[in-house]
Amino acid sequence: MESHEELFHTIAANVCNKPQSLTAEVCFAQTTNCMCRDHGRCRLHEKTLEQLKYVQQSIMQSIFLRACPGSGKTEVVGLKAAHEIKSWPYPSRGIAVLTFTNNAANEIAERITQFAGVNGTAYPHFVGTIDSWFHGYVANPFAHMRTKFPGKDGD
Repeated sequence: MESHEELFHTIAANVCNKPQSLTAEVCFAQTTNCMCRDHGRCRLHEKTLEQLKYVQQSIMQSIFLRACPGSGKTEVVGLKAAHEIKSWPYPSRGIAVLTFTNNAANEIAERITQFAGVNGTAYPHFVGTIDSWFHGYVANPFAHMRTKFPGKDGD
């Protein structure tokens, strides 16, 4: 079983390119990365062992994050998505992070951008509501087959 420090170093190497040789404190002191600088401490090192285990868990297995309000679920989900996106090997396939509300989608997208950079939420990945995903990836591209609408003016 990996310790907090081992998981932290593995995730930090992927998400923020932290060298294994640096401690969290030294990395924070040397960094100009606003991901942590604006928070006054290393955002990854402050995560609990359970949160880091969630981030490191394979997405090929079912995982469940149980937490009370205000415990950092959005932060951890954003970190998990960023961790997966930064190591994603498929240029034409992406990860979909689906929520029920626009507010939740915006918050998670903001965290992903903070952890993975501006390309973290770009194609082929998707962050949004279930409705917007269905509309953009199922209904719009394929509705013409059902309705037999030929298009208008090349559209």
